[in-house]
Amino acid sequence: MRSTSAMLAAIVLIGSACLSFADQLRFTGNTTAEVQLIKDVLRNVQIYSLARMKCDKLEKVVAEVLPRDFSKPGPPGPEKPPTTYERWLVTLCGTDVPFLISFWPAAEGGTMFNVTEFPKSK
Repeated sequence: MRSTSAMLAAIVLIGSACLSFADQLRFTGNTTAEVQLIKDVLRNVQIYSLARMKCDKLEKVVAEVLPRDFSKPGPPGPEKPPTTYERWLVTLCGTDVPFLISFWPAAEGGTMFNVTEFPKSK
């Protein structure tokens, strides 16, 4: 994965049959993901937010690559080393929701990812 400085002022999202994406989404910050992977992650964020918040309107994202020594709290997930963690602050229907995005190499090539709400600090 190469680092992408994301001043992608607007990413045109491809709609899906069951979910309606916004025509444009403001995406700023830094991410290691390429545009197609960003779209795939955002589909999962939208599915999650529709189920959890009854909201499918993604308005903006501010992405941040977390330090290499970041350790995911809580129970283990599907991630495999080496894993890159990012915090995406997503505005959903006017509400800012932080997500923890995990990226790791797929055995068959490409990149696997996991999307969860960002763990709350204790």
